[in-house]
Order: sequence, then structure tokens, then C-alpha cells
Amino acid sequence: MNPRALRILAIADVQGGRADLAEGKMVMADRLSRRDGATQLWLADRRGRQGRIGDALRHIDVLLRTSPEAQAPLLERLAGALALPEARAAIKPMIVADTPWIESFFAIAVDRSPTMVPLAELVASLREGPRVDRLEGSYASLVYRLAGEQQYDLMRKVYTKLPAARARDLYDVSLRSAVDPKGYRPVIWDFGSRSDRGAAMLGPDEAEFFAMTDVRGVAASKAVFLKSDGQALRFRKKEGTVGDGAAAFWRVTCVLGRVAKSSVQSRNLLEVPDGTVLSLPFPVGCRAAQIEVVVDGAMRRDPTRVVLSDIGLSR
Repeated sequence: MNPRALRILAIADVQGGRADLAEGKMVMADRLSRRDGATQLWLADRRGRQGRIGDALRHIDVLLRTSPEAQAPLLERLAGALALPEARAAIKPMIVADTPWIESFFAIAVDRSPTMVPLAELVASLREGPRVDRLEGSYASLVYRLAGEQQYDLMRKVYTKLPAARARDLYDVSLRSAVDPKGYRPVIWDFGSRSDRGAAMLGPDEAEFFAMTDVRGVAASKAVFLKSDGQALRFRKKEGTVGDGAAAFWRVTCVLGRVAKSSVQSRNLLEVPDGTVLSLPFPVGCRAAQIEVVVDGAMRRDPTRVVLSDIGLSR
């Protein structure tokens, strides 16, 4: 029996209002050959309409593997289906390194989805994200966008499943992740990429934060999760420029917990004697925070800079 002939007969049944007979022929065509794209697409649509989401997605998987030319529209449908818990459960076994369409799927889901939550829920349910080098860009975008959506608790769950990420960086504010930037912003230190403000490492536990003349903004930032109340940001001010209205300070914004959106700010670090060790308590009830070094270059002729070291958490 020819699978293509069965499909043609099935389409005739559909046109004659005999959908059940058509389904039987399509199922038989599928058993004879899984390489007929039209059959797989028809069965995927039919199973979807019947509420058999898992079966529908299995037919889409076959189609993606056998008909590469149909990948883009199908992957968009697959990414959209992630909003359904039953679809995520059905897709989960397919999220492995040897799935041929895995890279394209992540790229489309990250680039074209209005929110990262469904994809993040899928990744969080995995034992580990696929170890595929070309997924690193998608993983980075997923983490960064989750932070932008204020989905910090979900971001934490996702982060622990990513193969290139170090879970300890979630709870660490030291400059280690700037020295060895293995992981994804904003969990690792973000020194930015601007020329008018930013940061640079001067040693294994020492960094310079700077801003040019008439520039004010965030020089560096990092997200951190807190294990308990009573923790504080600890650091040493080693040196810095002063005068002409220049300033440099820490800004801590709570992003998770009962005091989310509250913030605290340090004093102007340029006015603190060099060598001083200081601390800035996190708001009580805060479970995660975004910490930032803000530098104001004011109208100084030269760049404004502050050097900080021994950054860590204290109780």
C-alpha cells in the first residue's frame, strides 16, 4: 500500500465529510512511512483538535526531523504551545542534546515569545539543560529577559539547570564571577560595554568603577539571592577621586520578597577615607536584590573613579 495514495484517499474522505474514515487512512499511512510531511501535519492538527496534545507534538517532532524546510513555522507553533502545561510535559522528553531542532527551537522561543515564563518553566522542569555549545546565546538571553520581567524566583530555578552556570554565584557578590565570567548576566557581574562608564578588574579581588565627565549611571551590577534576613553588603573603599560634585555609591534594590521594589543607598564613597571597610544592610524581608555601583562624573576634567575590594556578604 502506498502512503501517498492513502493520504489522497483520506483527503477525499475529509471532503466528503467522512473524517473518521480519513483518520484511519492517515494512521495507516503514518505506520507505513513517517516521512510524508502532509500526513504528519494532518495528524498533528487532528490530535490537537482532539485535545491529545502529546500525540500532536509527537507528530510535529517527526515532521521537524523529516522536513527541515517546514521548521520555522512549526517551531513557532511549538514555542506558542509552551503556554500549556500539558504541552510542556509532552515537549520535555524532546529537550535533549541530540534533538536535531533543539537550537532553532530555543532561538525562536527566546526571540519571538512575548514572555520567557513558559520556556523558563520548561527548562526549570529538566534535570539539566542540554549541553550544546550553540545554546549558550539562548540561555543567556533567557536569564537576562527573566530578570527584565522581574521573574527572579523562576530565574533562580532556571539558573541551577544550565550546564555552564555556577549555582553558587546566585548567593555570592564577590568579584569572582568577574574574574572568571562563567555563567549569565545578571547573576554574574555585569561591567557593561559602554565607553563612558563601566568597571575593570585591577586584581583578583579589586575593581575600578568609573564614569567620564558629565556622565552619571550604573557602572556595574549584579543580582544576588539572600538566604536569610540580617545580611549586608560588605566592601572596602581603597581609593577614589573627589571634588567638583563627583559621587560614587552603592544602590541596592529589592527584587523579590515582601519588600520588593524598596531600595537603599550608601553614602558617597568618594567622601569615605581610603582603606575604610563599610557595610550596607539589605532591607529586611528581601529575598533577592539587584546591587549596582553608580558613578557620577559631574563636571570634572578627568574621569571619576572609585576602587573597591573585598566585596562580599556579612551577617
